[in-house]
Amino acid sequence: MVKHISLEELEDFAESTIPSNIFKYFAHGAGDKATLKENVNAFKRWKVVPHYLQGADCLNIDTGTLILGEAISSPICAGPSGFHKLGHQLGELETAKGCYAAGTCMTVSAYSSYSYEDIANAVPQGLRWLQMYIFKDRNLTKDFVRRAETCGYKALVITIDTDPLTMKEGSRCALPIPEGAIAANFKDVCGSSDLLEPCLQWSDIKWLRSITKLPIVLKGIMSTFDARMAVKNGINGIIISNKGGRKLDVLPSTLDVLPEIADEVKNKMEIYIDGGIRRGSDVFKALALGARAVFLGRPVLWGLIHDGNRGVQNVFETMNEELRIIMANAGCRKISEINRSALACYPRCSCKL
Repeated sequence: MVKHISLEELEDFAESTIPSNIFKYFAHGAGDKATLKENVNAFKRWKVVPHYLQGADCLNIDTGTLILGEAISSPICAGPSGFHKLGHQLGELETAKGCYAAGTCMTVSAYSSYSYEDIANAVPQGLRWLQMYIFKDRNLTKDFVRRAETCGYKALVITIDTDPLTMKEGSRCALPIPEGAIAANFKDVCGSSDLLEPCLQWSDIKWLRSITKLPIVLKGIMSTFDARMAVKNGINGIIISNKGGRKLDVLPSTLDVLPEIADEVKNKMEIYIDGGIRRGSDVFKALALGARAVFLGRPVLWGLIHDGNRGVQNVFETMNEELRIIMANAGCRKISEINRSALACYPRCSCKL
């Protein structure tokens, strides 16, 4: 049986266990870390409105849901993060096993320590999405897509915020990749750090749509305009993301832009969110404001570092149990019953409800 340990304890364990340069690489944020901190603080402004006198039904809580038509046990998934082997010798192989044990989706990073194929073979039955980029070399892009299709990945997650003009400030931003990091998917490619198309256009997304039948999810959407364009271009889903505060220190939190993007999209595609999610209550708030599911980054790494696949499983099960408790107190027996009426913003502000 997995022992439930708080994310705070897991992060403290990671910081005390792995080399400081690796921990900083995983944990760092841009500039003064304002965006990183705001991602977390935004959740604290929203409060859950309790709803009692529900009888025995309050004990019958179902956290199961669907993402792109695939069933998962909880709307808490693993987002893409690179170089898991820096935290555990079996890296993404253990992460995949932990996600499968928890009944959720794993998004495998282009910069994974093990190849897409090795991760798929580790847990053939697991639900996996593949995160990648549109590369300068379109043949390389096609190769990544074909590998995803061959290995049974169920969606492509395209990171769109690849602008090279990222803020740099000594060791507090744009930290160098730690020595020993292996990007297995690029083992036969020279100069993997300079492969990304730096200035994407919607025509590039349209081209990608033309070469695959896999669902496409765009990661890095932060505005209603881009969300509207995603709908127009036939995108299946978006992840509202500011790279966990790692890229720019002047961005709003992902939760703050979620309601207006949800209002703009109006169920025309699926909306997901990452950044700052540390509790089951955070998951509840994101769902209430319009997300279908959330994706975890750093918390998955902390669980992996602590206890491999069991540590990853612990992260998901702990947060899902917290989500169940919040749902019970809010009178929501299933995910579809969570909506904005379950939240209030304090102090009273102009947040849209």
